[in-house]
Amino acid sequence: MPGKNEGKQLKIAIVHFTLSAPMGDTRCVGSFAAALQMMGHNVMVFTPSFDPGPFSEFWKKIKITIVPQKETLDSILKEFSSTNVFKKIMGKLKNHYWSVRTAKNIAQKLPPDIDVLDCHNGYAYQVARFYKRINPHVKAIWTMHDPPANYRPKKNFLVDILSKISFYLEPMFEKKFYDAVDHIVVMDERSFPIAQKFCPSVSLLYLGIEYSHFFNEVKYKSDGKTVRLIAIGALSPYRRFEDIIMATKELRRRGYDARADIICRDFWENKGYRSEFEKFVQDSGIKNYIKLDFKGVNEKELLDVFWKSDIFIFPNHIEIWGLAAFEAMAAGLPLIVSSVTSVAGVLKDGENALFVDPLQPNQIADKVEQLTKDRKLYVKIASNGQKFTKDHISWDAYVRDFTEIAFKK
Repeated sequence: MPGKNEGKQLKIAIVHFTLSAPMGDTRCVGSFAAALQMMGHNVMVFTPSFDPGPFSEFWKKIKITIVPQKETLDSILKEFSSTNVFKKIMGKLKNHYWSVRTAKNIAQKLPPDIDVLDCHNGYAYQVARFYKRINPHVKAIWTMHDPPANYRPKKNFLVDILSKISFYLEPMFEKKFYDAVDHIVVMDERSFPIAQKFCPSVSLLYLGIEYSHFFNEVKYKSDGKTVRLIAIGALSPYRRFEDIIMATKELRRRGYDARADIICRDFWENKGYRSEFEKFVQDSGIKNYIKLDFKGVNEKELLDVFWKSDIFIFPNHIEIWGLAAFEAMAAGLPLIVSSVTSVAGVLKDGENALFVDPLQPNQIADKVEQLTKDRKLYVKIASNGQKFTKDHISWDAYVRDFTEIAFKK
């Protein structure tokens, strides 16, 4: 149903601190800007660095202003991901200094008559405080993909203690920036109560995907014994790609010709974890049946991988959203997903996805076996998942809801 403000034009500036890597945010911001523009809004994007890579098609006709900084955020984040504790601390401090300076610089470059300032993910919300000195009437919306100061347990005891300290201290320093935000948009239920600590006005909007771009007819391609698994995500211990490898090994033990493609772009360049992960694959005994891609793939290659695969696995053992899971569903693949993820939070087990407990590769193997042996179950899960994605995970719906928030006083 059309929103009551549909047809009214807004002047919207989207700010993102790093659009220089072919990751989810680069695709997301480009798709969001394009959808806003298609609905008649005047859209511009401001960023310190820009390189759409394989996502260039999402950026056609989008006005982009690059506000270069002396150092890139990517380089600082990679330093922060170092295993050296001192480098981690310095990286964290540099990150804060860099983001505040960058926020101030971008605020000065923004037109003085913007209706909506979308501070998109990361520390981009800091721009609102500086820009409101220029334009106090702007509606500042913080699109929060990941909550700031998000604590997760660390293996290293000292690093874990430092992470906890940062978790409690950072909000004190950032409060003056939070106060300049008028509304926060989150993309999963996990983030909703967290966001309310920063701003009383919060909405949950599910990020969209280009459904027609990924759509493929649901096809059961297996002969009952051959199965090809696929997983996608930046290389990280939280992705639990290890569980997919162990599930593949178990399936081969059961007599299936199981293989797995893991597209795990090494964005963070965490040499310690990558070495550990590669050794895990080497020691698994099924190295020849596991394909790892640390560089990522372009859109054409991604569509081809989806077409050649049978089942998408999303085994993360933490609450996390993942557009790749819905892209795979749009491409006609059934989804096996960890029950603790935010993706599982919007789906129904046995209806449009199959759930497994986290850190349980044998359960993944069991679900793969069910889908491989049962054609009707495969088609049911894949078809229902595809319909859910079409009905609920679209950019049109996201933009309509976003602009309704923007129009509210």
